[in-house]
Amino acid sequence: MVRIGGVLLFVVLLSGCSNTLVRNAPTAETPSAFPNHSFWQIQAELAARDSLVRTFRSDGRVHFEGPEISQGAGIGIRASLTDTLYARIRGPLAIDVGRALITADSIFAHDKLSNKYYYGRLAVVDQYVVGGSTPGLLARSLLGVIYPVADGSREVTVEADSAHYTVTLAPDVQTGISERWTIDPAIWRVVRMEEFFRDGTPYTLREFSEFDVLGEAVFPRLVQLSSLVDGLTMTVRHQNLAVNPDDISYPFEHPSDAEMIRLE
Repeated sequence: MVRIGGVLLFVVLLSGCSNTLVRNAPTAETPSAFPNHSFWQIQAELAARDSLVRTFRSDGRVHFEGPEISQGAGIGIRASLTDTLYARIRGPLAIDVGRALITADSIFAHDKLSNKYYYGRLAVVDQYVVGGSTPGLLARSLLGVIYPVADGSREVTVEADSAHYTVTLAPDVQTGISERWTIDPAIWRVVRMEEFFRDGTPYTLREFSEFDVLGEAVFPRLVQLSSLVDGLTMTVRHQNLAVNPDDISYPFEHPSDAEMIRLE
């Protein structure tokens, strides 16, 4: 089962294109070709905008909501969209309570309040964060720069209502997971992405809203990642965002005196 946000969650519980979000994305009209874009045209429009982003730095708030938890904290994020995500969790009075680092092959987290150090293979991250075991996917999700990809092995359908495209990918042969994407062609951004088990049972949900203009692209201020299996949602609100900053770094240190706990 997917337990979204677990590594960041237990830390909380134990506790350039542009430099800032500058303005709301303007109301834009759908392009003249709407609603007749092909899947490949939709994919190309989204990919072209996402290709502008390599790294980002964000300060904001994270909130976890589920059957047994409702907890928020400050969060600082630094990430590469290919392989690395660093997160610093801040408690009351901006106290540094924990840090986490996800690399191309591993996960590390330091609960500074109880001085425990967690580590494990990247493959275990999907137990805690939706999409966490795919290098770069969590970083891309937190910035809303994800889009449907098909290689010809899956049936793809495109539908349109008055304002959005809905792209549906048939179940993957290996995983049995199908995808449904809702795309706003006025700003060429994904606003909703859903995954389903083969029998149609909802699996995960990603939602993006409150879009802002940064340089040549548009990004969401509000991102919600939900594990529908566990009923747990992680919400990240970006309050200050830098895209492709010059000074990106990942200041994570291995504590020498902490209790070591391996994530399995």
